[in-house]
Amino acid sequence: MTILSIFPRPIYLSKIGREFTRREKVLVEVDSEDLVANVGNMISRDSYILDRPLMKTIKSELENHLSIFFNDVYRPKGDVSIYITQSWINYTYPGQSHHAHSHENSFLSGVLYINAETGIDNITFVLKNNGFIKINPSEQNEYNSNVFNFPVGAGDIIIFPSDITHQVGNTPADRGITRVSLAFNSFICGDIGDEMQKTALRLVRA
Repeated sequence: MTILSIFPRPIYLSKIGREFTRREKVLVEVDSEDLVANVGNMISRDSYILDRPLMKTIKSELENHLSIFFNDVYRPKGDVSIYITQSWINYTYPGQSHHAHSHENSFLSGVLYINAETGIDNITFVLKNNGFIKINPSEQNEYNSNVFNFPVGAGDIIIFPSDITHQVGNTPADRGITRVSLAFNSFICGDIGDEMQKTALRLVRA
């Protein structure tokens, strides 16, 4: 007997591989007036955090990870590349959560964890359309599960297709730190599709 997996969804896991500099840490320690209420937690009012001069190094590192993932998985034909569009900081205080959502108008999305505790923090991916029949499994595997949890810690990087629903459960109310993550969206530029199949599209970076 052979069981094959078809149409898998890729998730990219890596690490920034260095300590955050003092200036990088200070940059994300914002005052309350710089925050906007989100569903369950708080986010930065600035939605282009990575365009700040002090974030130049981090942005370059994240775009390098993004390009590796894009080129290794999608193997684009011709001169097609990917770049970061919007970026913001998520602040999840003790007892807060982050609602289930996906990212529209984005190709790949990613998160860099600045303040998180391995063994406590995670990101949860949820399969929204899992068919019309629900069978409770005696043991979970990659075929019968519609929820996948990935543990995360400070310095971790995770990148995923933007249409995948994801969330953060309630953080411990008695924890001593605020979970801080830098999230970003991306889009592609270049010539995609095929002229003969009438799918050709030229995407120009703004």
